[in-house]
Amino acid sequence: FLIGADGILKAEWRGLKVPGHVDDVLKAVKALKKAA
Repeated sequence: FLIGADGILKAEWRGLKVPGHVDDVLKAVKALKKAA
C-alpha cells in the first residue's frame, strides 16, 4: 500500500510478483510527488 502524506490511500498492489514491484512502487511515488 502507498499512503500519502494526507493519510489517504494512493495506490495498492495485490497479488504482486516480486520482480518489478520496486519499479512499480517508485513510479507511483514519483507520480505522487509530481501531483503535489
